[in-house]
Amino acid sequence: MLAWLYWNPQRELFTIPYLDRPIAWYGVFFALGFVIGYWILLHICRSFFAKEPFFMVSDVTNWARFLMTLRNKKSDPFIHNFLASLPNPLQEKILQWNLTQEVDEGFQKAIIFGMNHYLKQEVSQSRKEKRDQFEELFPCSLQRLDVKVKFLAERLCFYTIVGTVIGARLGHIVFYENLREYLSEPLRILKTWEGGLASHGALIGIVIAFAIFLRRYKRMYPQIGFRRVLDFFVVPAALGGCLIRIGNFFNQEILGKSTQIPWAIIFGAPADGGMVIPRHPAQLYEAWFYLIVFLVLMRARKYEQMILSPGKIAGIGFIVVFAFRFFIEFFKEEQSVYHGTLLNVGQFLSIPFILLGIALYFSETLFKKKSQEVFSQHSR
Repeated sequence: MLAWLYWNPQRELFTIPYLDRPIAWYGVFFALGFVIGYWILLHICRSFFAKEPFFMVSDVTNWARFLMTLRNKKSDPFIHNFLASLPNPLQEKILQWNLTQEVDEGFQKAIIFGMNHYLKQEVSQSRKEKRDQFEELFPCSLQRLDVKVKFLAERLCFYTIVGTVIGARLGHIVFYENLREYLSEPLRILKTWEGGLASHGALIGIVIAFAIFLRRYKRMYPQIGFRRVLDFFVVPAALGGCLIRIGNFFNQEILGKSTQIPWAIIFGAPADGGMVIPRHPAQLYEAWFYLIVFLVLMRARKYEQMILSPGKIAGIGFIVVFAFRFFIEFFKEEQSVYHGTLLNVGQFLSIPFILLGIALYFSETLFKKKSQEVFSQHSR
């Protein structure tokens, strides 16, 4: 007789004093995914901007003060070399500009292009070191890159949380529950603590949230397009998926099908009220796989082609994760009220994301953007 593991832990880790509100293991792992994910996202953003530390027009917070400082420090060796790298017409325009006059957009772009051109020049200093020196010389009129990167990570994390909670809840109701029951009692939609979050719905919500983010912060981060945001997101998301599945394991939900394999697990109190029988530990299958995907994607980020080609990292992540999701559904109990076909709802929902991953991976070839050369207009 096989000695299967009997698994029946308490779902609640602790209860909040005075409020008498239990905190479940699932909620702890869910929140932990976002906390760790934020620090990973911050590291990824810093790594990206360390390789591409270029200036944007929005980085100059006060153009009059910037030009005044540029003139006052023109004898500084670093500033002197920077001005010398500019075409004579642009140099003269900077030194003769009336500081009481508003700096027009074309002039702003020309200066920024010149600064970025100076960062690219082959000297003893790296691009990041030259960016840092600019920031030290213009402390009151130039936004620090680290502050900008931290703000980006915080905003992306906020939009991810909102998109995840709303998308996961609505996705579960639409894809896995009887929608009419919720429409007759709409307040049930808000009761997320009762369970019912769908990962496919969460991803749809996140994609919509990122589209809103890019629309709002396009001017501040014009070099960060939709594909690049997904590249940033997919790495911490893989680790988040691992932690969420561990939470599902503690919560005894998303159960595997009945099996007699040696590593089967008997769940003592299944969340769905299912039979207490040996089952595939499908949650752990997914958790281990997502952890491996996370480690692979972190490694892949170090390759130059991945960094320079937006969509590559996200494409790999979407393909492998949702191909595995399609496969693992054969070992899981049906969770949706809509069933009876060869494929279940989770498998049908995974197919579009696999196709999206393929499109993202080859997107650099399909959608090449032409760069705008504003600098040449002010060099004549």
